[in-house]
Amino acid sequence: MKRARFDKLDTGWNADLPDVDLPPGAWTDSRNVKYRDGAIEKCPGYSQALGNLSVTATWAMGLSDQINSFWAYGAHTVMYATDGTTHTTINGTVTLSATDGYVGGMFNGFMVVTEGTNAPYSWSPSLANDLVTLTAWPAITCEVIRPWRDFLVALRIREGGNLNPRLMRWSDAAQKGALPGSWDYADPTNQSGIKEFGETQDALIDCAPLRDSLIVYKQNVTWVADYVGGADVLGFRQLFGQSGALTQDCIGVLPTGHVVLTNDDLILHDGNSQQSLIDRRARRWLFNRIDTTNYKKSFITVDPRRREVIIAFPEQGLTECSLALVWCWADNTLHPIDLGGRIACSAVGVIGGTATTFDTDTPTFDAATDVFDTETISPFKQNILLFDALSPKAYQVGVGETFNGTSMACYAERRGHALTEDMGAIKRLWRLWPKLIGTVGDTFDFWISVRENLLAPLAYVGPYRFTLGTDTWIDLRIDGRIVDVRVQYEGAQSFRFHGFHVDYEDSGAR
Repeated sequence: MKRARFDKLDTGWNADLPDVDLPPGAWTDSRNVKYRDGAIEKCPGYSQALGNLSVTATWAMGLSDQINSFWAYGAHTVMYATDGTTHTTINGTVTLSATDGYVGGMFNGFMVVTEGTNAPYSWSPSLANDLVTLTAWPAITCEVIRPWRDFLVALRIREGGNLNPRLMRWSDAAQKGALPGSWDYADPTNQSGIKEFGETQDALIDCAPLRDSLIVYKQNVTWVADYVGGADVLGFRQLFGQSGALTQDCIGVLPTGHVVLTNDDLILHDGNSQQSLIDRRARRWLFNRIDTTNYKKSFITVDPRRREVIIAFPEQGLTECSLALVWCWADNTLHPIDLGGRIACSAVGVIGGTATTFDTDTPTFDAATDVFDTETISPFKQNILLFDALSPKAYQVGVGETFNGTSMACYAERRGHALTEDMGAIKRLWRLWPKLIGTVGDTFDFWISVRENLLAPLAYVGPYRFTLGTDTWIDLRIDGRIVDVRVQYEGAQSFRFHGFHVDYEDSGAR
């Protein structure tokens, strides 16, 4: 009896390369599992947070002054804010027409947003305050506004009813704790300015800071803006001539660079050079699935706690995000995850915790094990919220093992494995030994397919039920040259799968 080992899983998931070209530890298909430290583990779920929202949100932002935390969220003609308990409208008397959603950021303690139709707005975070029109804003509109250094930067400018999608304007430098006092680039006494990126006809998409620079993304070209002072104020140079950003909110800011979803790739760059994160791994997989009509709903979210970048997108035929590709920069692995429904947007911010009190503690005083007068979480811990596109709910990622109570189907599949380097030899498979760590009593289903050659169709047999704490191996007694294995879990607990061993005998080469 011989034994084949399938337990070096560092390669992770690869959907693009042919099965036969993959190393033994690679997986050809998976969903809702990640590849970490040489093993497969279940992805975390999410649970509802912030109570019931006042509106089904299409946009949201987390805000914190390190003392108080708030979440602002909006949809079309209304915007609300919450401290996690109380929800109140903050649009006051301003007119909102967010057909394509909101875009903005935090600047000197103010939330600044635009919806592209009216002048941008600012909000001083407090449930007692309302949105107001941005101070000193000229008679124009913009489709994107972002903070950078002491400036606000506006892209895709409409003036006199005419849209110039290549035009960028920036404000005068703002004083500490204040909004900019001028956008008049013709006034030599301030630092506001204007720049048309007219060298190519593609539109400006978005911008984001990278160290001291501002990276400005067009559809097909990427530029760098640097503060140079003097009459020019900003200096510009082209960074990449063949790649830009697919749509706004598709830039993930890491300490060392940007992860950007372009119109044909997912790249990582440091402001000088770029590399593809999905070439020969998941490039075809990703761009064959993004809906070509609703691709502008895609967004990128950075999860620093898990060292992951989440690229969410609408699948073919859907109008909202339903699937995501996740890149883990610690292990340089990829994995796809379901979003558990239709998701409109995400936001990162602080969700406050509570301290243990005498009134709320349930054991008797002598039996209590809690530490009194201590917070249950760090007040600075950043959390990711996903906002439901079909109902007024927000979900906190990483809380629970389900999609807000609905079990997630987790599976991993490896096709086209010959067990040995001799693909012509027929093997008789006797036993499969899963290496699983999880909750005693949880069950996993294994399917096995054996084929005469790589062109033969899959013919899975199973499921072979494997119960943790009860079973040690799975009896097979099947013959074939090529082996395909699929393992699936639909429970509500976590697990780690470290691969498997297969006992087999050579059965000739007939």
